[in-house]
Amino acid sequence: MDANRRLLASLFSDRLLALHPRSVLDVGCGAGLLLEKCRAADVRAVGIEPRFESLRATAGPRVQADAAALPFESVSFDWVTMRHVPHHLEHPRAAFAEAW
Repeated sequence: MDANRRLLASLFSDRLLALHPRSVLDVGCGAGLLLEKCRAADVRAVGIEPRFESLRATAGPRVQADAAALPFESVSFDWVTMRHVPHHLEHPRAAFAEAW
Protein backbone atom coordinates (compact mmCIF):
# COMPACT_ATOMS: atom_id res chain seq x y z
CA MET A 1 0.00 0.00 0.00
CA ASP A 2 1.43 3.38 -0.95
CA ALA A 3 2.10 6.13 1.58
CA ASN A 4 -0.82 8.34 0.49
CA ARG A 5 -3.36 5.55 0.80
CA ARG A 6 -1.95 4.55 4.19
CA LEU A 7 -2.19 8.19 5.37
CA LEU A 8 -5.82 8.48 4.21
CA ALA A 9 -6.70 5.21 5.94
CA SER A 10 -5.08 6.45 9.15
CA LEU A 11 -6.91 9.80 9.05
CA PHE A 12 -10.22 8.05 8.34
CA SER A 13 -9.78 5.59 11.19
CA ASP A 14 -8.79 8.36 13.62
CA ARG A 15 -11.97 10.31 12.77
CA LEU A 16 -14.13 7.21 13.04
CA LEU A 17 -12.66 6.20 16.39
CA ALA A 18 -13.23 9.74 17.72
CA LEU A 19 -16.97 8.91 17.44
CA HIS A 20 -16.49 6.07 19.97
CA PRO A 21 -18.13 3.21 18.08
CA ARG A 22 -18.56 -0.11 19.86
CA SER A 23 -18.54 -2.07 16.60
CA VAL A 24 -17.50 -1.55 12.97
CA LEU A 25 -18.07 -3.58 9.80
CA ASP A 26 -15.49 -2.74 7.14
CA VAL A 27 -16.85 -3.71 3.72
CA GLY A 28 -13.90 -4.23 1.40
CA CYS A 29 -11.45 -4.43 4.29
CA GLY A 30 -8.42 -4.98 2.05
CA ALA A 31 -5.24 -5.26 4.10
CA GLY A 32 -7.19 -4.66 7.30
CA LEU A 33 -5.70 -1.34 8.42
CA LEU A 34 -9.02 -0.05 9.78
CA LEU A 35 -9.65 -3.37 11.51
CA GLU A 36 -6.25 -3.21 13.22
CA LYS A 37 -6.83 0.34 14.48
CA CYS A 38 -10.32 -0.53 15.73
CA ARG A 39 -9.10 -3.59 17.58
CA ALA A 40 -6.24 -1.61 19.13
CA ALA A 41 -8.92 0.74 20.51
CA ASP A 42 -10.98 -2.22 21.83
CA VAL A 43 -13.66 -1.77 19.17
CA ARG A 44 -15.23 -4.97 17.80
CA ALA A 45 -14.36 -4.93 14.10
CA VAL A 46 -15.17 -7.37 11.30
CA GLY A 47 -14.01 -7.14 7.70
CA ILE A 48 -15.61 -8.53 4.57
CA GLU A 49 -14.24 -9.15 1.10
CA PRO A 50 -15.98 -10.77 -1.87
CA ARG A 51 -13.07 -13.11 -2.65
CA PHE A 52 -11.51 -15.52 -0.20
CA GLU A 53 -8.02 -14.81 -1.58
CA SER A 54 -8.34 -11.18 -0.48
CA LEU A 55 -8.99 -12.24 3.11
CA ARG A 56 -5.68 -14.04 3.50
CA ALA A 57 -3.82 -10.75 4.01
CA THR A 58 -6.22 -9.60 6.74
CA ALA A 59 -5.87 -10.56 10.39
CA GLY A 60 -8.73 -11.05 12.79
CA PRO A 61 -12.44 -11.63 12.20
CA ARG A 62 -13.24 -11.48 8.52
CA VAL A 63 -15.89 -12.98 6.28
CA GLN A 64 -16.18 -13.73 2.60
CA ALA A 65 -19.42 -12.01 1.59
CA ASP A 66 -21.20 -9.90 -0.99
CA ALA A 67 -21.76 -6.29 0.09
CA ALA A 68 -25.33 -6.49 -1.25
CA ALA A 69 -26.12 -9.55 0.93
CA LEU A 70 -24.38 -9.12 4.27
CA PRO A 71 -24.49 -12.22 6.50
CA PHE A 72 -25.34 -10.30 9.67
CA GLU A 73 -28.54 -9.42 11.51
CA SER A 74 -29.84 -5.87 11.13
CA VAL A 75 -28.27 -3.35 13.48
CA SER A 76 -25.31 -5.66 14.24
CA PHE A 77 -22.77 -2.83 13.92
CA ASP A 78 -22.64 0.81 14.99
CA TRP A 79 -20.82 1.75 11.79
CA VAL A 80 -20.44 0.21 8.34
CA THR A 81 -17.62 1.55 6.18
CA MET A 82 -17.04 1.19 2.42
CA ARG A 83 -13.82 3.01 1.62
CA HIS A 84 -12.63 2.69 -1.99
CA VAL A 85 -15.40 0.16 -2.60
CA PRO A 86 -18.49 1.58 -4.40
CA HIS A 87 -16.86 1.80 -7.82
CA HIS A 88 -16.07 -1.94 -7.62
CA LEU A 89 -19.64 -2.99 -6.81
CA GLU A 90 -21.92 -4.50 -9.43
CA HIS A 91 -25.00 -3.23 -7.55
CA PRO A 92 -23.92 -0.28 -5.38
CA ARG A 93 -27.46 0.80 -4.45
CA ALA A 94 -28.24 -2.67 -3.14
CA ALA A 95 -25.03 -2.63 -1.10
CA PHE A 96 -25.85 0.78 0.38
CA ALA A 97 -29.38 -0.36 1.24
CA GLU A 98 -28.00 -3.51 2.88
CA ALA A 99 -25.50 -1.52 4.93
CA TRP A 100 -28.13 0.97 6.04
